[in-house]
Formats: sequence, structure tokens, C-alpha cells
Amino acid sequence: MWDEIMTNYNARADLLACLLELTDAHKYAHNPSARRAFHTALLDSYLYIPLAKKPKTRTGKIAFLTVHNNGHDHALLFSSIKTLSEFVGQQMPYTRVSARTALEQIHSGYALLNAGPFGRALRPNDISEILTQAIENTRTPRPQMAIAN
Repeated sequence: MWDEIMTNYNARADLLACLLELTDAHKYAHNPSARRAFHTALLDSYLYIPLAKKPKTRTGKIAFLTVHNNGHDHALLFSSIKTLSEFVGQQMPYTRVSARTALEQIHSGYALLNAGPFGRALRPNDISEILTQAIENTRTPRPQMAIAN
């Protein structure tokens, strides 16, 4: 599988999009190691997020663009400028932010990552699981052995 990921990645330079294509919904739901690998790649990524409107100042508040899907508003998240512009066009204002920061902002909401045929809908419990993994990955491990003088 890794060879397939790297072949697709080298051709497209968007690892997260490649993982979305290779980790279908069934594998994501039923294969914990595939889900964890996807979460790790996501947390190591920057996302491009279209904005509802351009902020008036550089430090002003921003509002993510949302779409209504299956009874919920979903923030749109994209793994590259290319996937963003393919979906919303060139003129849409957007922000680039770490995936962890974006998910912390959305934490109790819904999101669509790379909306389209290979995209992934993220529910609040998915986002919570991803953020929990982020916290677990940043904890300082306890020493396995203490050495005394």
C-alpha cells in the first residue's frame, strides 16, 4: 500500500488527498490502523478553508464557509489550494491553517474534507477522536525506568 501512496503522492503532491482516495469509508470505519494513519497525516497537514467573507482587518474574526448537508452545516476543508479552487473557484477568500487548529475551531460541528467523490465527512465524534489522538501524540511519555545514583 505504501508504494501506491507514494506513487500517487509523487504525481499529485497532496498526501492527504491520496490517503482519502486509498482509505475508503469502509476501511476508515473498520480498520483502526488505517484510521489512525489517516488521522496522523491529517494532523500533520495544513488545510485551506474558504471563508464566508473576507475579514476587514488582518486580525479580525473569520467565519468558515459552510454548506448544508444531511441536516447539518459543514465547514469546508481542503488539503490543497488546487482542491479548494476546483470546488469553490479562484476568487473565494480562504485561509491556510493547521488541521489541528481548524478542528479545534470546529470541535462540536461537522466538516467536509475535500468535498467530492473522494472526500470525507467528519462528524463531531470523528473530530473528537482526531483531537484526542493529537493530545495523546503530544504527551511526554513517562520514563519506563528510573535510574538512581
